[in-house]
Amino acid sequence: MADVSWSGMDELYTALNELPGTLSDEVTALARSSATEMVAALKIAYPRGKDHKGKRLLNEIRWGAMHLADANHITERMIGQYHTSVRVVNTSAYVWAFESGRRKGRHGTTPARPTFIPIRARFQREYYDLVVTLLEAKGLAVSGDPES
Repeated sequence: MADVSWSGMDELYTALNELPGTLSDEVTALARSSATEMVAALKIAYPRGKDHKGKRLLNEIRWGAMHLADANHITERMIGQYHTSVRVVNTSAYVWAFESGRRKGRHGTTPARPTFIPIRARFQREYYDLVVTLLEAKGLAVSGDPES
């Protein structure tokens, strides 16, 4: 009669059970760090209180709206046992007009100045690369493109 004996199965079982929680904590920390860096980059990229012609922004004068640079906020929400959503949101009243421009408005036309989306795309790509590196360091195989 043949006999098979496994040593270390209890340790392997424990490690596999702890893996989702450990990975979730580390990936969430990466997401928080990436979001914080993105907010800092947006703060530098957005103009402070002036439009493309150097005039004070009308919305700021009339309604005391926040500067585009100061209106970026990080929101975080748990969506399950192992999933945390980390988002960067710009809450300025005129962010859409700045990013997409205005045509034939009451105060003339303003050009589109895409800032948020290109910066978000760069930081999202860097975040994906960091997550892949983390997973591969844990001995997991990673294939495919996360953006597809």
